[in-house]
Parts: sequence; C-alpha cells; structure tokens
Amino acid sequence: MKGDNDYNAGANLTYEVVRNFRVFGSGVPEFAFPPRHIALIASLKDIGDKLCRNDAAREMLQLLFAACDYRKLSDYPTAMMLRVALDAAGIPITFVPFEELGIKGKMVPMGQRGQS
Repeated sequence: MKGDNDYNAGANLTYEVVRNFRVFGSGVPEFAFPPRHIALIASLKDIGDKLCRNDAAREMLQLLFAACDYRKLSDYPTAMMLRVALDAAGIPITFVPFEELGIKGKMVPMGQRGQS
C-alpha cells in the first residue's frame, strides 16, 4: 500500500533529519508538546509552528519539509513522529498543557476515534 509506505518513509525521514540536525544543525532545537499521555495526531505542516520554541526548531522543520517535498511524500510527518525522533536523538522536549500550544482540536479518548 502506498499510504503505509509513505507513513514509514515519513517516520524514517523524520528520524534521519532530526539525527542529522543534532550533529550538523545550527543550535539545539526547542519544541513544546502536550503532556506525555496526549498523542498529538496532526501533520507537522499544519501545527509545526505551534510546537517550535526557537529558530533552530523552525529550521529543523523547514529541512524536514524540504526533504519530504524532494522525496515526494504524499503527506508530511506527524507531530508524534517528531516527538519520537526527538526523544530517540536525546533532544529535550518541553511538555506543556495542551491549551498552551494554541492548537485548535478536540480531545478524543483512545478507542473512540471516528465514532459518532
């Protein structure tokens, strides 16, 4: 399935860009995420600017978006992909209340996604 391949490619690309940025980037990127128990399922293209806390973070996302465009992925990576990649690379994450991020969305308890 193309969707599954793009999802895996997006996750791997996110990890690759984060890892390379940690070594070659200009500064330490600072990102804020909602508390650990909240899975933020959204495209970084839509909400990435809300997560960035400094110029290095914005630069990292621009590199990620450029890499996605170059590889012609059907969608951009998700916030959760970024969170996992940052954690794997040892880049600290700031956790803040969901409301502090300024993201419009609704909380859906696990197992109830898509139910009416």
